[in-house]
Amino acid sequence: VDLRPVSAGRTIRAARTPGRNDALLTIFVLTAFLTLLRVADRNTIVSFILHFLAFALAVFTKEPAILFPFAAMFYLFVVSRERVLTSRTFVLVLGWTAIGLTWFLLRQSALAGSASGDELSLRAFLKNLPTLPTLLGKFILPWKLSGVATFDAVSIVAGTVFAMLLAIVLVTTRGLDVRLVSFGAIWFLLFL
Repeated sequence: VDLRPVSAGRTIRAARTPGRNDALLTIFVLTAFLTLLRVADRNTIVSFILHFLAFALAVFTKEPAILFPFAAMFYLFVVSRERVLTSRTFVLVLGWTAIGLTWFLLRQSALAGSASGDELSLRAFLKNLPTLPTLLGKFILPWKLSGVATFDAVSIVAGTVFAMLLAIVLVTTRGLDVRLVSFGAIWFLLFL
């Protein structure tokens, strides 16, 4: 809720719809992935343009989309076993880099002079790693939801138990395609 002063001490309340950017991020990332499959299948200029457009829309919608190329490369090289050194791979990496660099420069320009505590580094990742059991717990047992990770015992225990049960199921299941399960885990964790 945003409280903005109006004349004579009155205030107006403006509310925003939380989560709209998450839905848009999902749409654009899934579109980027589907068009990546089309690039891998057809290798046409239109496929590349649609893929880069979807990826750019995802990145400019919400920052976690910048991790999409890592999941895409894992899919291409591990799941579909595509060769690493191809012209298609070169064009994809070049396009992802150009979009990512544009996003980063625009972000730096927008944050210039602000006292933002945002970090883009391994240190920020490690600092936020303890929230993983809490986020898994909130995913399985949506109790006391909030916009930020809150460390409550129920969520931490639920997330830890879920991770352990999932590990047991994965280890004991026969005929499991480890490459696809790994891709699903990477996709889930990168965008969590």
